[in-house]
Amino acid sequence: MKAEGVLSGAADLFLAMPAKGFSGLFIEMKAEKGRQTPAQKDFEKRVIFGGYDYKICRSFDEFKELIINYLK
Repeated sequence: MKAEGVLSGAADLFLAMPAKGFSGLFIEMKAEKGRQTPAQKDFEKRVIFGGYDYKICRSFDEFKELIINYLK
């Protein structure tokens, strides 16, 4: 994927919808015990500094609740 131009550490999903004072929402999907890589932690810090929100979801239900609450 890197050869295709994918940024190392970039979140899995991005919701390009401003809400709740954020410019958009980056979402990293992880297994129950999954951990962020150093590149993912760096990406998280950079997007938060840039005015975006960043969340980690560990299930579809958690993802669904996050989106609903973000867009309320």
